[in-house]
Amino acid sequence: MAAELEFSQLDVDAEYIEQRCEQLESRELIIPIVKDGEMYEITRWGLAYLRGDLDAGHLRVWS
Repeated sequence: MAAELEFSQLDVDAEYIEQRCEQLESRELIIPIVKDGEMYEITRWGLAYLRGDLDAGHLRVWS
């Protein structure tokens, strides 16, 4: 994602994006398409969050 033009305009680096993806994954808002991969799929919980139907603060964090 860090190589994408949209993200380069946000002034974020690959490490920051990786940290954020780890947080989203720990809350089951995204899951890797391939185990230990770098491509993710939005889960049904993630879609509910994006629609405003879910407060992510109430989700359990998995480690």
